[in-house]
Amino acid sequence: MDLTKSLTVTTRPAGSTTWYYEIRGPGFITLFTPPAGRTKLAISTLTYANPDDFRNHSDLIVYPTPDCSGGFLDSVERVMVPPFDTVTISFPQPLLIGPGGSNWCLAAGLDNHLVLTATGYYY
Repeated sequence: MDLTKSLTVTTRPAGSTTWYYEIRGPGFITLFTPPAGRTKLAISTLTYANPDDFRNHSDLIVYPTPDCSGGFLDSVERVMVPPFDTVTISFPQPLLIGPGGSNWCLAAGLDNHLVLTATGYYY
């Protein structure tokens, strides 16, 4: 309880760490690799900005290795972004990614000049 005698309930696990990342295309770029002892990533928002005059797309892919190599485990999402537009995906309950252990990574495949900003936390 705090001084107002109110009980505050957090929606984040105790000991979680805030996470923010911004990457720019083109290419497949590592977005997250869990630090030792951390196994899950909870994504709160994904924002895609397309500065080009043509449609671009992005794929989020989970790999079974910390260097994002080899065959992928799963495709998390695919987003098409219209020309000169921004698309934001907000998750009321975070999108939880944790395929087991901390031996994995999340990569984003971005077209052309597409910019991805991601927020959330890991634990």
